[in-house]
Amino acid sequence: MKKWELMVRRKPSLAESPCEVHARLVKILSGFPDMWRLRRPLDLDFRPGNLTNTVAFRGKLGPGLSGYASYALRSNSYLQDSAQFDDHLVFEFDSAKVDLAVVADVVLPGLVESFEAYRATLGDPEQMSLDWPALAAKIESTGRDLDGRYGISRFSPLAYYDDSVLIAELGIGGEEISMAAPDYLRRFRSGVIVRMPVDPEGNDFFSSSDRFMRSISGS
Repeated sequence: MKKWELMVRRKPSLAESPCEVHARLVKILSGFPDMWRLRRPLDLDFRPGNLTNTVAFRGKLGPGLSGYASYALRSNSYLQDSAQFDDHLVFEFDSAKVDLAVVADVVLPGLVESFEAYRATLGDPEQMSLDWPALAAKIESTGRDLDGRYGISRFSPLAYYDDSVLIAELGIGGEEISMAAPDYLRRFRSGVIVRMPVDPEGNDFFSSSDRFMRSISGS
């Protein structure tokens, strides 16, 4: 059984409380199809002084879906310009039991729109753990957020990236890159949705999608 995760990230705003953002999440989840639809109340036990406020998805969505929503403290003295301080969602599931067409057509765009995300990516936690030591060393040496707001360590075959992240990593924005590969990339909000073939039984598509995205940008 292969575990995958869908991670959705947004930059928190002092003008919008975690409760307001969470209410939008609950609304979009309530209208989703199949296993993604909210089945039980997803209440946020908001505590204003906490650095993060988190609510778990287990038992609230369809069978086989777990994960959580996490919201950062709204404070100028706390928030910094780094993905470490993002609001974010993580959905965990068995790769063989999820219809990725539903994720691509409905779930990912809906979450990006509702959550006002700057990136949303399908990932393999096992691969990410293997990538982490080298990535952490690069982050330490450069002092840059290389897999968050200002970089993409490995492009996902099913994802959304806004223009700011694409330009930081590739030097070009969503409009230009989507024209280079219209079969796999489409303009959405202020970025692109990436939708490449994904075989749950395969092993190379996360690497091949990364190579493809870099090749069409010339990087």
